[in-house]
Amino acid sequence: MHSQTSNTPRPPEMLLRMSARPQFQDILRAAPAGTVDPAVDPDDVFDMLLGAVLTRTLLATVTARNRPVERTVDMILRMLRPLDGPA
Repeated sequence: MHSQTSNTPRPPEMLLRMSARPQFQDILRAAPAGTVDPAVDPDDVFDMLLGAVLTRTLLATVTARNRPVERTVDMILRMLRPLDGPA
């Protein structure tokens, strides 16, 4: 999340340079051993997560599925979990 410390607005291109991708990768590195499949590309998972968040945010009225956000979290966890790992 971006916090602006001055009243001077920043140009939009400055906001686009910030990414939560490094923090997401830090979270995956901090996960308990064996809970994240090393064969899964974290950037691919982050892109899918970002797409899900954008869809929920921008297209909520169009999709009108009203699924709980926990479903999205569960799907992301399933993508990360090793095939022979913990359930």
